[in-house]
Amino acid sequence: MLGFDETGGPARGILALRARELGEERGAAAADLTAALEAHGFEPRTEEGEVLLGNCPFHRPARAHPELVCEMNLALVAGLLTGVGAPELTARPDPRPGRCRVRLTASQALT
Repeated sequence: MLGFDETGGPARGILALRARELGEERGAAAADLTAALEAHGFEPRTEEGEVLLGNCPFHRPARAHPELVCEMNLALVAGLLTGVGAPELTARPDPRPGRCRVRLTASQALT
């Protein structure tokens, strides 16, 4: 993994990039999206055509640094979607108490 000194970029951006890359790698190796999410501790469940993540596997660091950790988490889940080949879903921020702040919704075609 490259750090700030090697890239000249901000640590926050590098963290999101690496999280997405890791998600793509892990997603490609998973049997399906549910298996990929469960393997990372997300506790996925379907509700009204969307996938809700009932658990944040990063809840402890997210308490101290919610924006940083949630951005990283969003990038990881987006990478998982790419890796498993689920273009019909998009990872979106969804801050609500008591669960992961990421929701997977149906992608909408741009007009």
